[in-house]
Amino acid sequence: MSLDETLVDIANASEAEQGDEVVFIGKQGGECIDLPLYSHWTRRIPWETMVAIPRRVAREVVNVK
Repeated sequence: MSLDETLVDIANASEAEQGDEVVFIGKQGGECIDLPLYSHWTRRIPWETMVAIPRRVAREVVNVK
């Protein structure tokens, strides 16, 4: 990982193609990754995860129920 780039291993995702949308935190299809789960995977507390994402990264806020 570098400042604004992340590499994702898609070796086990044979249906993935260049240009596909990737969601790190949020809903996509029938799946949901919430902030606490993503933070657990990255070994951070949720607050730390949020402040680590720089302002220049686009965000879309939606209500997830």
